[in-house]
Amino acid sequence: MGSLITFVNFPVSTVQACVYACFLCEKEGIKFVLGDPQGKLEELIIEEKSGHKKVTGLQTRDGISHYGDLVIVAAGSCTASIIPEAHRTVEATAGTVMFIDIPKERKDLREKFPPDNYPVWSYRKGDGDQYYQGGGFSISKEGRLKFGFRGHKFTNFQDYPTEPNLRISTTRTKYTEIPIDTVPLYGLCSMKEVTAEVFPDLVEFGFTDSRLCWYTDSIDNDYVIDYVPGYSKSLFICAGGSDHAFKFLPILGKHVKNQLEGSLDEFTPFRKWRVAEEGHDNDGCSEGENGPREVSQVEMADRADFKLEPTRFA
Repeated sequence: MGSLITFVNFPVSTVQACVYACFLCEKEGIKFVLGDPQGKLEELIIEEKSGHKKVTGLQTRDGISHYGDLVIVAAGSCTASIIPEAHRTVEATAGTVMFIDIPKERKDLREKFPPDNYPVWSYRKGDGDQYYQGGGFSISKEGRLKFGFRGHKFTNFQDYPTEPNLRISTTRTKYTEIPIDTVPLYGLCSMKEVTAEVFPDLVEFGFTDSRLCWYTDSIDNDYVIDYVPGYSKSLFICAGGSDHAFKFLPILGKHVKNQLEGSLDEFTPFRKWRVAEEGHDNDGCSEGENGPREVSQVEMADRADFKLEPTRFA
């Protein structure tokens, strides 16, 4: 037996929400520098004097330096790739995302899964190696259904470019310099079983596309919103959403503001800078690249694996 949770759903996409947040910021005078190379980070600008470090700005890929009194890094799963000290505080982990594209001629199914008729849902069952935690979203205007699995998340360890002997989990997608266009077979097989059982009318289409969805896991699934030690309060981190950040979009800003200004509230202790401790689970952040979640050590799916098969319950 498992547990099914559904949520109130509104016909607003995450993209629309982010665009609106950007609009509100620009109304307040905030300037965005977007695109490649002008909006792509090259490195932080760090000054060292008398053994003390201070971040004075950042340099973008086009060679332009942008200076400021305070640099806030809110870079999701790329956070530890920017701040090496954060590699024992947050870790980039990948969930499995699959899509089913409903043809235009299947009007019956396109009308079955819109936001006003089909809720965002989450489903859990089992434990240990048999643990399943996943969910799905309503259909997009293009006819795409999205399904996710995060009962088992994966890592991708690579050399840190500026720190010898340091390897951290790094994001890898269809669009990175070394692209990946598939997902771990373990997650896909789990999703196939649940999807075919719950949605037998989708079996004929099979999964049509995949993604690795990258999260920023903290050692205890609480946010890390604090000044990074050792930088004289010139570097601030806002990370550790652990797959829950977006739903806090309307209210997260005020909590970041409180932490920046040192205003204490009941959440302050949970946001402080902290690192993985020996002998603790640390939400898997201590496993390293020899752990069971490392993508280089797991079997990956190919397109033939995307096919769905009817179950005995269908």
